[in-house]
Amino acid sequence: MEYYKIEHSDTIEFSALKFPRSKALCRTISENNNFSLIGAFRSSKESYLCFEAIVVDVECDEVPPNNAFDLFYRERVAIIIHESSEKLVEVLALRKNFPTLMHQNLSAKGSPKNLCLYFEPPKSVLRSWTPQRFLRRIQWWIEKSAAGDIHASDQPVEQPFFTPLHELILPRDFDFLKQNKEIYLSVKEGRMSGGLTFFVNFAGEAEIKQKNPVHFIDLQLPISKHGSIADVPGTLLGLVEVLNEKGIDFLKLLQDRIRDIVGAGIKDDEKKNMHFLFLLNVPVSRDQSLEFDKIHRYAFFCDRNLQQFGLDVGALITNAGSSYSSEGVIGGIEVDQGSLLRINLDWVEVLTTKNSEDFRNQSGIHAAGPKGVLIGAGALGSTILNIWSRMGWGKWSVVDKDHIRPHNLSRHTAFNIHLGENKANIVSHLHELVVGDSNRIDPLVADATDFSNVNLIEKIKSSDVLIDCSTTLEYPRAASDQDEFPRQISVFVTPDGCSTVLLAEDKQRQITLRSLEAQYYRALIEYGWGKDHLVGNLGDFWSGASCRDISVVMPYSSITSASSILSEQIPLCIESDQAAMRIWSRDRETSEIKLFKLNPSKEKTLEFGQYKLFFDEELERKLKIMREACLPEETGGVLLGYYDLNLNTVAIVDAMPAPVDSVSGREKFIRGKMGVLDSVVEAGKRTANIVQYIGEWHSHPSGYSSNPSGDDIAQLITLARGMKEEGLPAVQLIVGDNEVFISQANLE
Repeated sequence: MEYYKIEHSDTIEFSALKFPRSKALCRTISENNNFSLIGAFRSSKESYLCFEAIVVDVECDEVPPNNAFDLFYRERVAIIIHESSEKLVEVLALRKNFPTLMHQNLSAKGSPKNLCLYFEPPKSVLRSWTPQRFLRRIQWWIEKSAAGDIHASDQPVEQPFFTPLHELILPRDFDFLKQNKEIYLSVKEGRMSGGLTFFVNFAGEAEIKQKNPVHFIDLQLPISKHGSIADVPGTLLGLVEVLNEKGIDFLKLLQDRIRDIVGAGIKDDEKKNMHFLFLLNVPVSRDQSLEFDKIHRYAFFCDRNLQQFGLDVGALITNAGSSYSSEGVIGGIEVDQGSLLRINLDWVEVLTTKNSEDFRNQSGIHAAGPKGVLIGAGALGSTILNIWSRMGWGKWSVVDKDHIRPHNLSRHTAFNIHLGENKANIVSHLHELVVGDSNRIDPLVADATDFSNVNLIEKIKSSDVLIDCSTTLEYPRAASDQDEFPRQISVFVTPDGCSTVLLAEDKQRQITLRSLEAQYYRALIEYGWGKDHLVGNLGDFWSGASCRDISVVMPYSSITSASSILSEQIPLCIESDQAAMRIWSRDRETSEIKLFKLNPSKEKTLEFGQYKLFFDEELERKLKIMREACLPEETGGVLLGYYDLNLNTVAIVDAMPAPVDSVSGREKFIRGKMGVLDSVVEAGKRTANIVQYIGEWHSHPSGYSSNPSGDDIAQLITLARGMKEEGLPAVQLIVGDNEVFISQANLE
C-alpha cells in the first residue's frame, strides 16, 4: 500500500510532542483499541505553518467489505494539530488511492484527501471538542461515507387637497447648506402623470456647469406678515401681481438674476434648452418684526428657454444673434404685460426630506431611543435596523465581521450591488439612504467576541444597551462575564422560522444572557410547545463556501415577521428594568401568534478550578420541592446541562425526577434507569443537542446538611469515571435542609 508523506515535516518521538492537544490526542489514542500509533511529526523550518502530526491506523467495524466507495476497514490517516488552539484539528487520508468523496475539504492534486468531519463552524465545534469525541468522529466519517449516507439526499455538491404635477425635494437642512454651497438641480422623469421630480443638490461650480437642463432660481423674499399665497398663480404675470401686493418687486429680482446668468452675453443658440424653476422663500412673522416664525416655500416651473424668457421679462436685449443685459439701456425697457401673461407657470409642490425626529412623529414614537450597539448585521439584524431607521428610534453602532455573499440576498436587506461588501457598512449606507446624514449608523467591521479590540470595547461601554442579533452562542456566552458591559438583549428566530425569541438581562445584570439561555432550554424541556421549537436546527441548505457554511431554509417573510415583533417589543422591554424571556410562536397555516412569557430567575455561580459552574434560583427551588415531596425518604435523579470548553463553563439546566424503578429509603437512594435514556435523548432533541447528561443529584433526609458523605464521594468518583469517556468532568448535586452542595470531579 502506498501512502503520502507528511510534507514539510520532520519525524519526532511521541514523547517530543509539545502542543497540549497533541499530547492529549496521543494519550487518548494509546488507550483506544481501534487506533494504532504509527508516527509523530513536527513542521520543519521551511514550512510556513506550525503544526504537529500524529499518524495512526484507524479500524472501523461498520465498514462493509468491498463497499461501493472503496473505503477500507483499516485506513491510515494523519491527524494535523495546529499550534493555535482556535484552529480545528485536521485529518488527512494518507492512502494514495483514497477515493474522492463528497464530504471532503479542497486539497491540491497529488496531496492527501482532507476529511471534512464537521458541519458546524470551528467555534461551535471547539465548544465541545474532546480527543475522545474527535476519534469517534473520524470513525463516524469513514463508516458513514462507506454506507453512502453522510450527506443529506438533497444537499448539493459543495457549491395633500390638490397635488401639483411637479415636485421639488429639498434637504431638511437646506437653509444652512445653501449659505456655503452652490446649488444645482437634478431631475427624475418617467412618472405616469408626466410630472417631474426635482432634487436640490450641492456641489462645486464645475459640477453645476455640467448639469443645467433646469436653472434653479432661489429667491429670499422679505419678511411678510401674511406669508401664504391664497391663490396659486398660473402665469408669471399673476405671480408678479401677487408679490407686488406684498410689497415685493419680483420682476426686478427676476431680471437681476437672469442678467447674472448671462453675464457679458450669450449667443442665441447657447443654453437654449435651459428652463427655470423658481423657489420663493417667504419668512413669516406675526408682527413683521425682524424675527420670523417659519418659512413658507413656493416653487414654480417655467418651461421656456433662457433667451426668450429674458427678452419677455425685459432682462435682455438681442443684437446680431446674441443676447445681452438690458441694464443701462437708454430709456429703459418696457415690459409687455401680455408677454408676462403668456408665460405659464406650473406650481411645484415643495417637499422636505425627513430625519429621525420626523420619522418618530410619523410612527407615534415619543422617545428618541437609546444609544446602543447592535451585534450581527445579518438577515434579522439588518431587517430590525431597517425598521428602526424608519421609526427614527435609537442611535446605533453596528458590529459585524462578515460580508455579503450571493445566498444572503434572499433574506438580507442588501442588494446585488453590495456583494462582497461588509454587512456593517451596508446597513449603515442603507440607513443613510433613508434618513440622510442627520443620524448616522456607526459601522465597525470586527469580531464581536474580540474583547481585545479597543474600538469595540469603547463603543460597547459607552452605550446604553446592546442588542445581540448574531444568532450564535459565542457572543452572548462570552459577554456574560464582562461586568462593565451595559444591559444586553439577545434575539433570534428558530430554524423553522415560526418562533421568535427574546432574552433580556435586567438593568443591573444580575441575570445574564448565559443564565437566560439555560433557563430557556429548561422551558423547552418542560413545556409541550418546546418539543418542535428548534426542529431543523442544522438546516438542509448548503451555501457555496463549504459544507461547514450552513443556512436554514427559511422565507424572507419569516424574517420580516420576527423583525416586526422584535422592533416593537425591544423598545418596550427596555422601558422595564426587569429581565425578560419571551417566545412568540406563529402558526404557519393561520399566522396566529401565541406568546409564551417565562419568569427569569437570578443566577448563581460557583468556581471549580478551571471551570465556572452556574445555575439559577428557580432550579434550586425545583430541587427542594422534589426533595420535600419524598421526605422522609431520599430521592434523586439525572442532572442535565452543557459544557462550553471555549469558555470553561458548565451550566446546570435541569434536574430530572427519580425514575419509577429507583430505590429510596431514609438513608439511601439508588437511582433507577427506567426512562432515563429516553428523557436525556428527548432533552437533547428539544435543545438542538446542546443539553446533555452532566451528572447526578440526590437529597439528604431532614436534619442532615447537604455536605457529601463517604458514599457520596464514592458516587462522584464513579460518575467521573463514566464522564471520562467524554473527556468531561462530572457534576454531583446534593440537596439538604437549607442549601445545595455541588461537587465536580475530573479524572485525568
